[in-house]
Amino acid sequence: MRNLLFLAVRYLRFHRFRTVILLLTLTSLLYLPLAVILITDISQQSLTLRAESTPVIIGSRGSDLDLVMNALYFQPSQLRTVPYSLLDELNHEERGRPVPFFLGDTARGYPVAGTSPAYFSERNLRVAEGYMITGLGECVLGSRVAESLGLKPGDRIITDPENPYHLAGSYPLELKVTGILEASAGWDDRAIFTDIRTAWIARGLGHGHDELAGEQGTVLKEEKGNLVGNASVRMYNRIDPENRNDFHFHGSTADFPLSGILFFPDSSRSEAMILSAYGEHSLLQAVEPDKVILKLLDTLFRIREILNWVLGVTLTITTGAVVFILVLTVRLRKAESLTLYRMGGSRSLIVRLTAVETFILGIISFLISLLLLGVTWLFRLNILDLLIQ
Repeated sequence: MRNLLFLAVRYLRFHRFRTVILLLTLTSLLYLPLAVILITDISQQSLTLRAESTPVIIGSRGSDLDLVMNALYFQPSQLRTVPYSLLDELNHEERGRPVPFFLGDTARGYPVAGTSPAYFSERNLRVAEGYMITGLGECVLGSRVAESLGLKPGDRIITDPENPYHLAGSYPLELKVTGILEASAGWDDRAIFTDIRTAWIARGLGHGHDELAGEQGTVLKEEKGNLVGNASVRMYNRIDPENRNDFHFHGSTADFPLSGILFFPDSSRSEAMILSAYGEHSLLQAVEPDKVILKLLDTLFRIREILNWVLGVTLTITTGAVVFILVLTVRLRKAESLTLYRMGGSRSLIVRLTAVETFILGIISFLISLLLLGVTWLFRLNILDLLIQ
């Protein structure tokens, strides 16, 4: 057996091109079906767990899938916003715990989510380093954001300008990092969290600037009792204790936008009443994320079935090609077989030698497939991001 292994290894090393082709072929036979199963199973578990942790989402009427993707996975949405007054109404009804959220801005490519302290308690999110948000201009980072950007408590991060080619008309907001959240192996690891008012300021709904009263050359006109500044007024893009009181909002905050509200009912009866209150005849909608994600997973599994059929046909053809190559190899090695026979070897030596070579290739392909599956597992969250997008 040792002699057969020696000869097989020597043969494979000599015919490198053929060996590489067979390795790639056998690896694809093993890896691709397992990768499809792994990715779909991970998608099902991750999406289902996230959806089941949120009983109800309330938002503007439109695509329920867009609303769920926006609320749970921080994906951009074209849905209209809902007024902040809706939060007060839900609090007044006392049927459960409403948690507001507002999305729209990013920082270094990561979503900036404005929310309330209730979000962290409902998601069981705790601070691993630093401390939780205490005021305007502060944020906490998900663990993956902090690791990717190399940030720690006390550092600052600037929101991305909406139009990078028109900086003069854009006021990105500089946020102070107060804490890093514990890893949750979910989408909260890939987000930046602020309070609602800071998210509004980042969106341009609130601002801070130099005091106009008494400043010469800064007042453009007076309109209905309000002073209107000219272009020389310096806008603040950083919130510090010194200028925090200078930040303000124009208009009633009751009319300010929310992307939606996560609602955690105190009973099944309260959940049923909320779902019925925002039915088909309402301008708003209340959706159950687990049912929406179930529809998405049905589509995903249909795609998996199609992929399985395609893979089945491809792998059948590939298997046939491998068998053809091996048979052809045995036939082409007649001269080698004759030489070995004259040296005292048996007539079946070439067949056994080819079988050992195939076994070696199979073991190596199996190990490569396991390595690729491990890499797929390590990057499963990135793959999920691509699937959701």
